[in-house]
Amino acid sequence: MSLPVVRLKQSEPSPLYASRPVLNAAEIIEWASAQGFKSTLPAEDIHVTVAFSRNSVDVERVPLTAPELSAVGGVRIVSPLGVEGAVVLKFDCPELQVRWEQYIVAGASWDWDSYQPHITITYDGAGVDLSKVQPFLGAIVLGQESTQPLNPDKKDEYVEAPTSKAVGKVVRIKNA
Repeated sequence: MSLPVVRLKQSEPSPLYASRPVLNAAEIIEWASAQGFKSTLPAEDIHVTVAFSRNSVDVERVPLTAPELSAVGGVRIVSPLGVEGAVVLKFDCPELQVRWEQYIVAGASWDWDSYQPHITITYDGAGVDLSKVQPFLGAIVLGQESTQPLNPDKKDEYVEAPTSKAVGKVVRIKNA
């Protein structure tokens, strides 16, 4: 039995955000801890962005998609994203690439040169020597895609949790 895609209920096209939750986030947090990360996003916030559109998008023009997806194998790279301390796990997933292109065809914008599926591990990567970090090589299991109104400041709302290797308290990430 397949589950329906959760779609933004729209009266008219609007800017939107589409993502898939990472169902095996606990495995990724365990990996991050072993790699020396002091904090990560909580498991319930670990996800993969599919579309981040400042343009209005009619979600009815975007085909439905499978409720679950796994990314196995391919190139994996851990790297900084931007200059504010975020660290991501980039990975190959042709299905996500096709999905992103479906949003683009439906009118979505994208603020970057290209689409690269990734999982944000932390917004506070200070102190982690990324040259020594080995990428997570297990399957990345993604849940049902959902869409919601675009909130360009959503990352400011995340509260990170310390990993088992970290000592201290929850890290609240706020951008100035």
